[in-house]
Amino acid sequence: MRTVILDVSSRENMNRRFLRAFEGVQQGDIISFETPALLFKVLSGKRLEVLNIMTGSGSMTISTMQAEVAAWEKERNNLTKKVNWQFTTSDARI
Repeated sequence: MRTVILDVSSRENMNRRFLRAFEGVQQGDIISFETPALLFKVLSGKRLEVLNIMTGSGSMTISTMQAEVAAWEKERNNLTKKVNWQFTTSDARI
């Protein structure tokens, strides 16, 4: 089972890791972000929620992850919410 590591590290560290990988030294499966702000910009909202659910589930294969996300998505979509429009069609036109 492979593990993907989400990492916050400086540009210099990322460059060193890149050069070591270019030389043939295995670096593992790492996705690096230069700042925590960038990490949370990419992993915002629903993506972070899915990641939290998966983290609590332990190791899983890609197909298991797809099934988990599909089940989670179906559950979320079944929570039908009504939309209460507060404007008329003529108000929406420019």
